[in-house]
Amino acid sequence: MTPKEKAKELVNKMLDFTDWHNEDAKSCAIISVDEIIEDLSLVWIEFISKNNDNILFISVIEKEIEYLKDIKQEIIKL
Repeated sequence: MTPKEKAKELVNKMLDFTDWHNEDAKSCAIISVDEIIEDLSLVWIEFISKNNDNILFISVIEKEIEYLKDIKQEIIKL
């Protein structure tokens, strides 16, 4: 799923679940994405700090963080 598609899906889920306005749903979707980015960043930091050299795992986390940042930018554009 592209970041733009995922952004729309997240905002629509917020709208479906509540009677909020679009801007409120966008704000909640952004908060959700930020929380996931923060958690993944902590996992990444902990993994690196243990001198783990599993490049594949590190790469997957970095790509996921970038994907989430792209989703956040697409939510902002909606």
